[in-house]
Parts: sequence; C-alpha cells; structure tokens
Amino acid sequence: MPTTHVVTQGECLLLIARRHGFADFKRLYEHPDNAELREKRPNPNVLYPGDTVVIPEVSPPKNKPNVSTGRAHRFTLKVGERHLRLALKDAEGAPRSGMPYLLTFEQEVIEGSTDDEGFLEAKVPFTVSQVELECEGLSWE
Repeated sequence: MPTTHVVTQGECLLLIARRHGFADFKRLYEHPDNAELREKRPNPNVLYPGDTVVIPEVSPPKNKPNVSTGRAHRFTLKVGERHLRLALKDAEGAPRSGMPYLLTFEQEVIEGSTDDEGFLEAKVPFTVSQVELECEGLSWE
C-alpha cells in the first residue's frame, strides 16, 4: 500500500527515492499517484518543504541475480550525481557574470567562474550533504 512523504528543507526526489528503496527518482515522480505533484512541480528537481510525495510499494527486481548461498558475492550499485545550479545576483538583481568561485565539498575543490547570466553549475556526488561556496564578497554554506 502506498505511503506519503512530506518534503522537508534540503530534500530532493533522489534522496527520498533512495531512502524508500528506489534507485531512481523517476519511479516516484512518474508514478500515477504523483500526478498532482507533477502538475504543481513540473521540474522534478524543484521541491518545496511541505510538498507531498506518494511512495508506492517497492516491487521486487525483474532480473534477480542467480547466486548460491554460503559464498561471498559482490554487487555494484550505480550511485548518481546531483546537479547543483545557483544563480548569483547583485543587490539590484543583476547577474554576477564572470565571478570567480571556489566550491568545496568533502576533499574536492571546484574552481570556476559564473556564466554570462550569473549561473554556476557543478556535479556533486549523491553522498555529499554539504557544500561551501566562496566568491568575492559572498560566502555561502
């Protein structure tokens, strides 16, 4: 029987899907019971606190691996990435284009500059829960 999940600050569909046993967020987003969510949020990458996501039952895998008991086996799960996209603007709302920045998470540092519209985009591993952004006159965590 399906359950519901109320979105809290900082959650995304992929995180919610993984917590409930799904490898892909699309199984949740495209489920017929989430038609109201799709209408309200046509971009699956944008959720707001208080949004409700219907969590269907997890169906067993179609292609079960044929393995024997009493032996060690190795399985690999492909873990996706999140796409971080920020728009940097000045106090008047104009894009801060060409702004150099440092984006830090875990032991990785990404150095770059915003595009003509003030956007910065980066791929961040799913396991990362916190990033730090440093820009001239701006600090965000």
